[in-house]
Amino acid sequence: MPEVSRPEFTVVIPARNEAASLPLTLRALQRQTLAPREVIVVDHASHDGTAAVARAWGARVLECREP
Repeated sequence: MPEVSRPEFTVVIPARNEAASLPLTLRALQRQTLAPREVIVVDHASHDGTAAVARAWGARVLECREP
């Protein structure tokens, strides 16, 4: 029987000032049966530490400084 490869995918999360709720989203992604290959958080000029929270969870952060 041929080996079935599992699909790889990336999750992109747009966020602005989501430091309080972002951990809930990232925790839900960790609990998935098939985890994403990568999680990218696009931080849209947050002022509340969203980028730091995302990095602490292992996500790659792309910063968008334009409000």
